[in-house]
Amino acid sequence: MIKKNSNKETPVHSMVIEDATIEEICNIISGIKNTKAAGIDGVIIEHIKGSKFNSSIMISKLIEKIVQQEKWPSELKIQVLRPVYKKGIKNDINNYRPLSLLPQLDKIIEKCFANHITDFLNENKLLNKNQYGFRNKCGTHTILQEVNDKVTAALNSGMFVGTILIDLSRAFDTINYDILLKKM
Repeated sequence: MIKKNSNKETPVHSMVIEDATIEEICNIISGIKNTKAAGIDGVIIEHIKGSKFNSSIMISKLIEKIVQQEKWPSELKIQVLRPVYKKGIKNDINNYRPLSLLPQLDKIIEKCFANHITDFLNENKLLNKNQYGFRNKCGTHTILQEVNDKVTAALNSGMFVGTILIDLSRAFDTINYDILLKKM
């Protein structure tokens, strides 16, 4: 729903979370990869997939309750943290990254909300056209194709082309978390 402000120049967008349909939740459940990794509840996705329709009914009622109460159930916030080896010396704690395992139910509900938010952003054209990450049918291949097209066009026009590349593979390892927490 789009509402115009009093100036009638700039649209003000307001989002209403609609009820999740059983079909939508069934599709989300079907799309989750099978894994033996379980959250604090011990439930693996295969259990939910085994009773997908009945689970979807229960999950849709839970989502409706979350929206009504405007509160996320605290039980769904509990994570199991597991260290995952990256590379280097295995005895060095800095060579591990944390893996957070959430309850499967939480993943399904979050995906449902994410789908609704994404639909809203796309329908109202609120994302920048240069936003490539975390969008359907957009990713590294899309940006690489666009950069390649621009470089080729510039070279064909006799222009000089330069690039600056930054390796961010360990970017999160260099963050000072105390400063980040203070700023947040």
